Amino acid sequence: GRPPMSEKEQAENVSMGIGLSLAHAGANTAKMAVTPLVGIGLLAAGTYDAIGSMGITTEIAMERAVGARDQPQYEEHPGEMQVDVFDIEDADWKRLRQQYIDEGIPFVLKHKDPATKISDAMPPAASSEVLPEAQNTIHVVPDKMSAKFSGIDAIVKKLLPFTWRAYWPLWFTGNYKSGVAHVDVGPATVNFYYMQAGHKDTVIVPLEETRKLALKTGIDNLFIPGSAGNHEYLKNVGKYWRLKVQPNSILIFNNSGSLHHFTNIVEDGISPVALSVRCKHAIGSDPRGWLSLAANFKTWWNMTDHLAAFVTKGQDDRPAEKA
Repeated sequence: GRPPMSEKEQAENVSMGIGLSLAHAGANTAKMAVTPLVGIGLLAAGTYDAIGSMGITTEIAMERAVGARDQPQYEEHPGEMQVDVFDIEDADWKRLRQQYIDEGIPFVLKHKDPATKISDAMPPAASSEVLPEAQNTIHVVPDKMSAKFSGIDAIVKKLLPFTWRAYWPLWFTGNYKSGVAHVDVGPATVNFYYMQAGHKDTVIVPLEETRKLALKTGIDNLFIPGSAGNHEYLKNVGKYWRLKVQPNSILIFNNSGSLHHFTNIVEDGISPVALSVRCKHAIGSDPRGWLSLAANFKTWWNMTDHLAAFVTKGQDDRPAEKA
């Protein structure tokens, strides 16, 4: 067996243990100090979204009452529904804003010619740093808040002229099949989800159907436990959209109000790479999200961890089954 440790080795081990304990305690102390500040920001965001959502909903109802806005035209039906796809060249931006975004209905934008790229956006170098052995791990890398994405920024401006980015643009890569089905918790946004490479099998649940689901509070979301890697939960969902998001297309949907679930499809050795640009739009956000932001200390604590990972490590990795 191994010979007994010398007094020097024992002292070094004790010192190392004390040092690690102090470092861990110091990190937790710092986190305890920062969390209330993060909480104040989240409380403000939740309050803003609650007031904004109700105010915009009332405004839209008044516009319809006086004939200044068309009635909703998209007809939902029980079971699986198809997502409408529009060519960028022929897009009616006002109609898409009023009849789709404001109603919480997802849609896809693409070019008529598949060879015409929507954007030359590329992920940062850190997006390739996920370890090969880190199987079933979601690798999230934030881009600069001020990063310019040709093509994508122009589409955002045409659809939501007065919006702004409420969150870092996030690149999703990693060796995983799918995360959990979830609703994002944070400043209420519309997600401009650009498929830079590969395909994703995607489920999106309508706003009112999402409200009926029992969801658990996660790191930065409300989610269905046990939904990573499967779609068993769909048997309890009355209606939903499902599509295969193609490369060089943008899926636009209400990520703060609709349950959504992405499943990676690896074909010809190409793993999916996606960019999520979340832009402020309070209408349709889930009230449980407002409450979680405003009054849930666990959400504040988790968000502090999440943001700290971006600031200190430049990325955030998590097991696919962990929300």
